[in-house]
Amino acid sequence: AVCEQMIRKGLRELDLPWKQFKLEKRPKRKKNAPGYNKVVIVTDMLAETVAVNPEYPYKWNGADGNRDIGPWACVGLTPEACCNSILEDVTDENAADPGVYIECQISVPVGGEGNSDPKRIIIKESTDGRVH
Repeated sequence: AVCEQMIRKGLRELDLPWKQFKLEKRPKRKKNAPGYNKVVIVTDMLAETVAVNPEYPYKWNGADGNRDIGPWACVGLTPEACCNSILEDVTDENAADPGVYIECQISVPVGGEGNSDPKRIIIKESTDGRVH
């Protein structure tokens, strides 16, 4: 609620009609949730190059046990080249979840190519109510 109030206040200060914007709350992803094996690759607005070096938020439970993977130096690469680099780096399956391998998920910022709802504001929220 505090975060929403701050966003609305900021929009008012910019003379933007806050009622025209959609606040979308999304839970922060969890280790055991579907898609836990995906590395998110954030692109530029045109979806042509990687804007941020991808990180994996959990330990990967592979052939050598739990280990840190990433981040990957992908800024400036195409999303496909970045994904290939990640897949070449992490080739083993999850030992606790046989048949599950690292995958890539391409994410274009709101307002970018194919994600063109510029009036959507996404709030990522932990189960304890913290906003990220």
